[in-house]
Amino acid sequence: MNDETREIGDVGNYYGCLEVTVDNGKYYWSIEDYDGHSWVEIPEYLYMALNQHEDEREASLEKTNN
Repeated sequence: MNDETREIGDVGNYYGCLEVTVDNGKYYWSIEDYDGHSWVEIPEYLYMALNQHEDEREASLEKTNN
């Protein structure tokens, strides 16, 4: 899988959190578990929405911290 993954929000478990990535023009998400990631293909619109959500969340956190 692509090395350029992005963590989304605070959704996760003991091993890791929700991550999204793009590989060969396809979009995936996964939450790491005890034996690594099991990447599942998702539609582009969901990938874009999750990234937009994280952009807005990070901007809000930055604004709160300043």
